[in-house]
Amino acid sequence: MFNRTRSLRVSLWISIFLLGMPLAFGSVGGSISGLVTDPSGAVIAGAGVVALNTATGIKNANKTDSAGFYSFPSLPIGPYEIEVRQTGFKEFRTTGLVIDANTALRVDATLEVGTVTEQVQVSASAVQVETTNTQMGEVIGTNKMELVPLN
Repeated sequence: MFNRTRSLRVSLWISIFLLGMPLAFGSVGGSISGLVTDPSGAVIAGAGVVALNTATGIKNANKTDSAGFYSFPSLPIGPYEIEVRQTGFKEFRTTGLVIDANTALRVDATLEVGTVTEQVQVSASAVQVETTNTQMGEVIGTNKMELVPLN
């Protein structure tokens, strides 16, 4: 009985240790967060924010909340660039950001007012109209008439 209780305790401690290892070692990376505003300092809600890992090409997309705040809380280590877009504003991009273990970067973006451009392309083909002759038709001679089968 004593050995069985002891082996259960040892098994319990090993299980706790093994389950806790991913939590202890699994959080290698960092975060990027910031505030998106316009030139007057007003926050911009709903702006699209993309964090691009330039080494791997993996993109993480997010949007700003009603307070203009965005956050990427768990990014793998590596070099990053941040891109912010919103309709009516020029695109904001910053490069050269490096995430190391437990790095917390703050990247605030001020978007400059831009123009909204729309491009409309219309393509159509013109109707072919005979402008030199007002009649269309062909005269059928007797030879062709005799070759036409009758039902």
